[in-house]
Amino acid sequence: TRRNEDLALLDELASTLASSTDIDQILDKVLTQLMDYLGLEASEIYLRQHDSKNLILKMHKGKSNNHLCDRTQYVMGEGIIGQTVKSGSPILLDLSKSECNELVPEVKASGVRQIAVVSLKGRRSGMGALIVAARHPQPLDELEVQFLQAIGSWMATAIENVRLHTQERKLAVLEERERIGMDLHDGIIQSIYAVGLTLEH
Repeated sequence: TRRNEDLALLDELASTLASSTDIDQILDKVLTQLMDYLGLEASEIYLRQHDSKNLILKMHKGKSNNHLCDRTQYVMGEGIIGQTVKSGSPILLDLSKSECNELVPEVKASGVRQIAVVSLKGRRSGMGALIVAARHPQPLDELEVQFLQAIGSWMATAIENVRLHTQERKLAVLEERERIGMDLHDGIIQSIYAVGLTLEH
């Protein structure tokens, strides 16, 4: 039953991701449905800035306006966010058993018991990270972590497609500008040549 519910939500999210061309809309839709489905306290997305190693907090969802980590920017391999993106392996933190000095103090004060970080794996490399906070006493199990990883992969693919589409549009605009420039150049050369012939005559 759990697997069927997971697949149903993944199918619904896949339809949204396939039809949307706006990254903010994709992230908002996924985080909202994910929090409702798993009963999460908060969730965040860190995205890699194209080919750089910088990971920037792109979106936060939760009852409080505070972000989960004490920083909004990481570098690949740095901290729980950077380590997850670089390795591709999920990180699970049980706050009832261990401390994490990267989280803002309000996180544990709000009753959050567990933090999970999964990588958004693109076709070539990590696109970013999804971090979620849960308050319920039952820890996230293996099925739920696999579910988070599946959603992370879907999101990475959707973001890559949006960025490729944007690059194609920019390239088309540049090619059109170059064509217009060549047409103008040819037109001006022809006009000058015509004037030269007229003067010579």
